[in-house]
Amino acid sequence: MFTGIVQGIGTLRRIIPTRSGWQIMIQLPKGVRSVPRGGSLAVNGICVSVVRKIGRQCTVDIMPQTRRRTTFSLWRVGDEVNLEPPLRSGGEIGGHIVTGHIDGVGKVVKLIRRNRETLMTVKVSSSLVRFIVARGSIAIDGISLTVTYVRGATFTVALIPATLTHTMIGARQKGDAVNIEVDMIARYLDRLMTYGK
Repeated sequence: MFTGIVQGIGTLRRIIPTRSGWQIMIQLPKGVRSVPRGGSLAVNGICVSVVRKIGRQCTVDIMPQTRRRTTFSLWRVGDEVNLEPPLRSGGEIGGHIVTGHIDGVGKVVKLIRRNRETLMTVKVSSSLVRFIVARGSIAIDGISLTVTYVRGATFTVALIPATLTHTMIGARQKGDAVNIEVDMIARYLDRLMTYGK
């Protein structure tokens, strides 16, 4: 379980194909607290398990299902990624409840930079947009954000300077793909409304 408050930016050092998927070696920044072997880590919003840790580097497994549902296929050695260790028991939920289970991939279709904020508009599939509401929560590449408004199959978020500086979202450009996790509460409400009658 995570909160969508990115703790630091890591660097992809190796991407190695395996029989069951891929192993990724990540260089951890000093700002990210130690993640033990077997522990969880959110990498651009994707919950993965640490299989090995040596110093400030850790190795995680990526399965084929994760590749199909996320932006992983676009990752390259040297890329920087958002990192968040799991929420500790009794810890502060500074963003919103984030599971690290990506619902799909969105596409950045518009960026408007004005004064001290950036408005980012993202297009998603019709199957996802039904879970997104104005003033609701959403996670983009693992970052907890508030939806400004929704129009058709797009939604917009406002990015403040701190978010642009301390996460990788400030490097996103028009046309880039991003990991999307919709609000868990919206998913459960939809399930109840559809099948709970």
